[in-house]
Formats: sequence, structure tokens, C-alpha cells
Amino acid sequence: MGWSCRVDADNTLTKIKTLIENNYKVDFSNGLPNGFYDVNTRIEHNDGAITGSVHKFVGTDRCKKVGSFRIEGNGYIKRFPMLPLFIKKQINQEYKNQ
Repeated sequence: MGWSCRVDADNTLTKIKTLIENNYKVDFSNGLPNGFYDVNTRIEHNDGAITGSVHKFVGTDRCKKVGSFRIEGNGYIKRFPMLPLFIKKQINQEYKNQ
């Protein structure tokens, strides 16, 4: 059996990736400005949420965990350290307008 989440949460993660790629020079798919995130695929949430860890680059060859993220099953970004605020606001605004 594989890992799963709700389609709304997955769509939000895809929007985050697209906005990061369009606004920042990031060389890998789960990159953030000056860091990256890891999706926790070992835990499935009953509400369809996506969770994981956020890491910051420290120097040229190290990283440090700075927190965790959570995208609710409905796609709302509850927390996401190091995600640029304009991206979080842009995505979460869509849920306020529904």
C-alpha cells in the first residue's frame, strides 16, 4: 500500500512548487529559498493532510531542521516555515474566497 493524501492538499503542494520555481532559482523539486522540505510519506492522516519537515542550508555543505509544515486536507496551509509569505497568503486567500 502506498502513501496518500487528499487531492486539495496535493494541489496546494503543486502550487507551492510552481510558485517557488517561477519566483526563485531553485535546482530541485522540493526546494525553498535557502532551504528545502521533506514530505513525511510514512504517516497518513485521516483528514488527508500533508506534513513534513523544513530544513535551512547552513553554509555550503550542511543543513538544519527549522520546523515542520502542515497542509490541511482541504489545501489550506496551516504552517510552513521558510515558505515566502506572499506564497502562503496567495494560496490561503483562495480558501477564504470559497
